[in-house]
Amino acid sequence: MTASAAKGSLLSWSGSTIGGIQSFDGPSIANPTIDVSDLSDSAREKISSGLMDPGQVTGSLWFDASNATHALLVTDCIAGNTANVVITLPDTGGTMTYSAVGIITEITPSASTGEAGTTSFTIDLTGTLTFTA
Repeated sequence: MTASAAKGSLLSWSGSTIGGIQSFDGPSIANPTIDVSDLSDSAREKISSGLMDPGQVTGSLWFDASNATHALLVTDCIAGNTANVVITLPDTGGTMTYSAVGIITEITPSASTGEAGTTSFTIDLTGTLTFTA
């Protein structure tokens, strides 16, 4: 198996690529199970798939207030707006893409002496998650 470099990974919000991203993690996909055994079952429990959770995308970026997409992240977080989220990851054979609708649940600016301003973000994905390899 050949590892792929993270360079070229993209995250877009509402159709626009988010520039200046330092890093991001996700989606953190979970497919929880539920116990559907009843009193007439043997000691072995029955497991069924629960509701798939498309998870979250978290990350940080070099914040630029003059960047329209950066400003949109903040205003959409305040307004509680949802938008299409697309995550594109490079792969040795092309790209892998995840897409879903998301809502920005957290925006946290950070500043310190002698450092560039950054912003961390959390996007909760909702509805159907699509994966393309």
